[in-house]
Amino acid sequence: MQGSFDCVDDSQSESSDSAQDDQAEQNRLGWGTRRCLIGHTPIIARDEVVDIILRTGGNMVDFDLAPSRTALLNVDMQNCFVENSPIAAPDGLTILARVNRLAAACREAGVLVIHTSIVLRPDGSNIGIFGEFSPPAKGGILNKGTQSAALHPGLVRGERDILLDKPRFGAFHGTDLELILRSRGIDSVIISGVATNICCETTAREAAVRDFHVFFLSDGTATAAMGNASAEELQKATCATLGFLFAQVLTVEEMIAKIERAA
Repeated sequence: MQGSFDCVDDSQSESSDSAQDDQAEQNRLGWGTRRCLIGHTPIIARDEVVDIILRTGGNMVDFDLAPSRTALLNVDMQNCFVENSPIAAPDGLTILARVNRLAAACREAGVLVIHTSIVLRPDGSNIGIFGEFSPPAKGGILNKGTQSAALHPGLVRGERDILLDKPRFGAFHGTDLELILRSRGIDSVIISGVATNICCETTAREAAVRDFHVFFLSDGTATAAMGNASAEELQKATCATLGFLFAQVLTVEEMIAKIERAA
């Protein structure tokens, strides 16, 4: 019937050893070999999607990069998130060194560098329900002007870098970040920092739905264990989700190489 949607199982037609190996890998990833149809018109087979994911290292895209139209959004490399804090990422200092190296490559190539900080008013007037979820925030750990909320002293800041305060997890919410980017003709952002699955991921999603190309760094972001999930599990889940529909996920070295090729 016109406009009907159906999926046809093609898995029984696979007979070669190679096809069976491919099918096993697709099944491991949670996909079957199925052709999706609208009426009798094929859209895309699920195995085609899996093939794209396997060939691109988990990414559905490979964005072009123009340094003059790109910004590095270095998210919340603050003392309390980097080390010696109950909300710090265990790998905070490790990614700090990588972020500094990436930022240097960005400046050299003409990529704008922006450092964000999540900070709250000391009088508590803008904490809202954030304080109900986060006892450390309610206790003042993110209050503007405190040492805990300051950018880590090991973070290298260039003379032309931009510092951006934000009141919540995403760097676009309640800030003039989009104005800063649009006024410079920037259409792509690189995301590094802490925490991978909170402020970094929220910022990546905010950027994607605003039609920015997003590059997300798998080893230039870090998080901590939460609930029953380890930091490694959360890192993997975030990168998998973003790479599927929101961003191109790269390592820091891959990102630097991409920038240098484009410079």
